Amino acid sequence: MRKPLLIALMVALALLFPGQGFLSAQEGAVALKDIQGHWAQSYIVTLVERGVIRGYEDGTFRPDRAITRAEFVTLLVRELEPQAESSSAPAFEDVASGHWAYESIQKAAAAGWLKPAEYGRMFKADQPMGRGEAARLIVRAAGFAPEAAALTGSSSTFSDVQGEIKPYVDVAVAHGLLTGFPGGVFKPQGTLTRAEAGAIILRLTDPALRPATWTENYTFKITGRTNKVQVVRINLNRPDIEVKPVIAKGQIGQTESLMDMANRAGAIAAINGTYFAAYKDRYGDRFGEPFGTLVIDGRWLHLIYGGTTMAITPDKKVLMAPIEMEIEGSVDGHEGFWGAFHINATIDDLMVIYTKEWGPTTRRDRGATVTVENGRVTSVGGPDVPIPQNGYVVWFPEQYAKPDAWSWKNLAKVGVQADWKVKLKTHDLTPFEDPAWRNVEQAIGVGPQLVAGGKVVASPESMAKEKFTEGKIVSDPYNRSGVGVTRDGILIFAVTNYATMAEWAEIMRQLGAVEAMAMDSGASSGLIYQGKYLWQPGRELSNGLVVLQKK
Repeated sequence: MRKPLLIALMVALALLFPGQGFLSAQEGAVALKDIQGHWAQSYIVTLVERGVIRGYEDGTFRPDRAITRAEFVTLLVRELEPQAESSSAPAFEDVASGHWAYESIQKAAAAGWLKPAEYGRMFKADQPMGRGEAARLIVRAAGFAPEAAALTGSSSTFSDVQGEIKPYVDVAVAHGLLTGFPGGVFKPQGTLTRAEAGAIILRLTDPALRPATWTENYTFKITGRTNKVQVVRINLNRPDIEVKPVIAKGQIGQTESLMDMANRAGAIAAINGTYFAAYKDRYGDRFGEPFGTLVIDGRWLHLIYGGTTMAITPDKKVLMAPIEMEIEGSVDGHEGFWGAFHINATIDDLMVIYTKEWGPTTRRDRGATVTVENGRVTSVGGPDVPIPQNGYVVWFPEQYAKPDAWSWKNLAKVGVQADWKVKLKTHDLTPFEDPAWRNVEQAIGVGPQLVAGGKVVASPESMAKEKFTEGKIVSDPYNRSGVGVTRDGILIFAVTNYATMAEWAEIMRQLGAVEAMAMDSGASSGLIYQGKYLWQPGRELSNGLVVLQKK
């Protein structure tokens, strides 16, 4: 390397990553005196501890100093290591091989992160990096460029972002890589600072360091109809975030406002849940009972024979699949010795398991029961019996509570060991044996499935397979709610006005969901963020899905 180039490189790296004569990584995180109370303090401490950027020998970090295009590109290339082979010809006319950042700029251009034509082939490497162009650069570096290209919706989250850069800013914000400023502005023409650059690097390389939750507003015109969309995003990569279903008043078969459910759970965000018996005149005693799967903290409270189920594993992986369930019971370790059709439901002609979430007693006026406590049958009795806190009750309709009925004759014996499990199957009734579903911690079943593998899958045929045939679900425009997940583990809660299911599926795809499903819709649609309704349901609900943040 020629001596002038070596000197230039050393000077530039000293600005970016101060080394000899500057604070060491160990000293810097403790000694920096100009970061106390700074918005990026926690990021800066992590940056310094990891040696990405270091403090200066005078004990400062200078977090608000502008970072140049060359410096920022060097940071990105160093941390993300693009594998594209650089061209031998300079990508930019004003960045010759003698420039200290030449190799990094060449690699960024070869990887498609930088496009020389957008700069008129003049990069002006030593000018400050703009916030808008940084959004475009990091979206490409993170592999989200196709998402930006496909986005036809217009975000109103920021009032000052327009033109070609807008979809890149929207996508960068959607993935928690960039944030705006108070007052709903992004300042795309503003310069990127050392603190902002470092925070971006950390968010790119460690999604757990992105914000916990945030909101966005969009307008879409998928088929000419204007759809206003409210979005809450939840970063499931963070250890302090938990997402789980809740039931109204803590009991199956009750209803209450979504706000009351959220407040009781201590939630920072919530969306309405699965379909339920919402009309007293139609459902009578079943009013308030959910129709979909509910698993809370590993406990099965309800199951489904249609639709799509979203599950969250203990490591917070989000799963979605159009599946249904069946219950298989065991006696003294022998599987298949009894079965039940449902959990916590008013079904008159098939066996039902009742858990403590149903209430104090089974509330049945005919039939017979088997009570199980601590894994053993403790009593055989009449229809309305107490439900133990440490067990469950299996209710049998009269036609199945007979000595020659398979489940009754095996289970209705005081003292035998009893257990049950839920087995999964497809809507074609073939076994569903994805091992990822074996340790589901939270689950809610609604549907139909909207997006799978990043592609829209909602169609009349697919919905019929999930047992959805009503026009208000399949073809008619209604208020819609939905949940989705991005490929980097960002959960999406979204609500819109007056969309068909096909339109809603396309909107969810454009919001970045690689997997998505519909929630209950119409008057049930609701969305809460930070104690306020972003979208208020038109009725009380049976259940919801909430976001908790550990203190």
